[in-house]
Amino acid sequence: MNVCFSGYTAVGKTTHSLLLAETLGFAYVSASEILLERLDVDRTKVNESRTWFDRYQEFGSILKSSSIDAEIDEYLGRRAREDDRVVFDTRFLPWFSGDGSLRIWLESDLAARARKCFVSIDGAGPDVLECAIKVQRRDTLDVERLLDGHGQIFAPDRDVFDAVLDNSSLIPEPTRRCADNGIAVFHEYVMATIEALDGDRRRLDKLFDMDPAMAGSIVRYVRDVHEG
Repeated sequence: MNVCFSGYTAVGKTTHSLLLAETLGFAYVSASEILLERLDVDRTKVNESRTWFDRYQEFGSILKSSSIDAEIDEYLGRRAREDDRVVFDTRFLPWFSGDGSLRIWLESDLAARARKCFVSIDGAGPDVLECAIKVQRRDTLDVERLLDGHGQIFAPDRDVFDAVLDNSSLIPEPTRRCADNGIAVFHEYVMATIEALDGDRRRLDKLFDMDPAMAGSIVRYVRDVHEG
């Protein structure tokens, strides 16, 4: 079993992919890391979130005029079909990952993602409003990339995804402490969802019993295992 995460910018894909891989003892593969390497960015010398924030338009222009996206998609698709016990931190892989992966869309509203972005770049420079503007612009770039590359809409299509989880409510303030608390809570729901998709709903049902309102706001959709 592999797990593929997707979702818009600053929704928490990298954080929760790394945390899930560590928890399950799975390997971790990042599409963004591979892409930065192909763009000749020395990741040891930069803050990855800040680099994307500052240079997303430059990177977008390069990707539109090259075959880098297609080459990375081919590589990730092959790994998803051939490997096992891997967590993929991606955007587009769920649309061509094959049947051996659980595909999870992470959702969050723009305000929450702007707060996450602000925290991830250590509150250095741009304010939350500027983060929101650039996050939304990068969303547009991602929609264009998937549409141009695969003719698909970058959105939580239930024909594609096995689960949709929403963490909008879990970072009400743009602080590291608030973000860390939200990450811990959301990780429980991620784990419960993985187990439910693997046939064991006990943890997920317990979370709903403990706090139905919170659980309902986070767990937007989980495919019934009997749906196939």
